[in-house]
Amino acid sequence: MKNTKTSINVYTITDYLLVIVIFYSNMTYIPFFTKVSIVPIITYLLWVLLFVSLLKSFAKIQSSSLMIISVVLIFDTYIMLMEILSKNPYITSRFVYPVNLCLFVFLIGQAVGKKINAKKLKLFARSYIYSAMILGIFIYLNYFRGVNWVDSTSYIVIQKNGITLIFVISIIFLLFAGQLMRAFLKNITIIFFIVMLIMLKSRAAILGLLFATIYYFWKMSAKKKIVVILLSTVAIILTINYTNIPNYLLYNVLLNNRLSNGINAITSGRFDQWNLFIVNFLKQPYIGQGTYFIESFPLASLMSYGIIGSIPLFILSILPIFYVIKNNNFTSNSPNIRSIVIVLWLIIFSNGIFEELAPFGPGVKCYMLWFFTGLYIGQIYTVKKQIGLKNIS
Repeated sequence: MKNTKTSINVYTITDYLLVIVIFYSNMTYIPFFTKVSIVPIITYLLWVLLFVSLLKSFAKIQSSSLMIISVVLIFDTYIMLMEILSKNPYITSRFVYPVNLCLFVFLIGQAVGKKINAKKLKLFARSYIYSAMILGIFIYLNYFRGVNWVDSTSYIVIQKNGITLIFVISIIFLLFAGQLMRAFLKNITIIFFIVMLIMLKSRAAILGLLFATIYYFWKMSAKKKIVVILLSTVAIILTINYTNIPNYLLYNVLLNNRLSNGINAITSGRFDQWNLFIVNFLKQPYIGQGTYFIESFPLASLMSYGIIGSIPLFILSILPIFYVIKNNNFTSNSPNIRSIVIVLWLIIFSNGIFEELAPFGPGVKCYMLWFFTGLYIGQIYTVKKQIGLKNIS
């Protein structure tokens, strides 16, 4: 037992490699890097190298891991069968790659989670936050400095949805991953990320941040809740009566200066896409059309794979919160991971209402949800092993 605790508390090559992978993955969202062809190749190599360094940890597959593996295999089998039996393109459809990538990241997280603790969690979270800060500073200096972004009706940064999600996840780590920096610097960093969310005008990310804030408030003690309610009430009254901030947030950010252009413009074309779903879904409701772009995960899934093929995707999308509920009675070495999984799921799952591939992608946008779900499962495995449970899942 002593040797186990010692090994858990010592940083390994895998830990440092994971820090590099996290840092580099966020850096790939710098717009300049998106134009360099070798950047995604390096990303793949780093993740594969991390996977190889964890091969020994994959000797025993947990039943919880088998569940997610089985669901992905069912989805992949459906894709291959429909590719053979149907004339529509299924293998090249947009969900195939991100779904399998999430499984890959989940397995890495599960292996890392067997030896995770609060100290290592902070190391990984700091890597994520510092890289997000660099990304935010770069975005501001290269896209917003000297630009009238307030009155703009178009989005200045193309990959804003992925970038803003990185900022939201950084805020989550600052709130739930323990004491990562001094209180003053922590508050300044959170304000910086919130300002970037407003400047980028990502309404889905702002909604996600609202969910995180509600959960954080719910976890507070009764005394703190009273203080927060009183201070928030005073702040809201003063803001409404003496500033123009509410109007700015409503018209310039949430409506993005498009109120006069109609609801479709306000929703960035989503309203027309949703109307097309109503018209086209009944043409092939059971097997789908192979690939069909709609900015909404459930609608895109149903259009692409029909009711039958969407079932494994819908199951997969709720498995992170299912794992948390299933293992609710276990206290882990780093209980913050449970809260992080809950908040990540709330944010990224809700993001799927307005985005096509969330909670699976695109790119590395959603990988933290699946990585932390794996961390949680691996950690629960270690806890059950320590208390001597025969049936470890």
